[in-house]
Amino acid sequence: MDGSIGLSLWMYGLAIIVSLCAAVIIRLVVWSIQSMPQPKAAPPRVPVLQAAPADSQGIPAAHIPVIAAAAAAMFRRPRIIHIQDAGRGLTWLTEGRMVHMTSHRIRRAPSKR
Repeated sequence: MDGSIGLSLWMYGLAIIVSLCAAVIIRLVVWSIQSMPQPKAAPPRVPVLQAAPADSQGIPAAHIPVIAAAAAAMFRRPRIIHIQDAGRGLTWLTEGRMVHMTSHRIRRAPSKR
C-alpha cells in the first residue's frame, strides 16, 4: 500500500513539474513574439472614381455598387454576390432555386420487376 501511494505522489509531482515547464516555455514564446518589432502598415490605397451622370430616377448607376458595399460592410456580410438592373428577368433566380431544390429531392431506386 505504501508503495502505491508513494508512486502516485511521485507521478503527481512529475505531472506538476512538466506542466510548469510547459507553461514557462509557452510564456517565453509569447514574450519573444510580443517583443519582436511590428511592421508598419501601409495606408490603404483609395481608388479614384469618376462621377457618373445622374439618371432621371435619382441615384447614379455608379453609386449603386458603392452603396451596396457600404451596406454589406455595415451588416458584416462576407461579400456582394450579384448586382443587376431591376428590369431584368428572373431567369438566374429561378434557375438557382430549381437547382437548389432539386438537390433536396429524394431519389428512389428503380423498382425490380
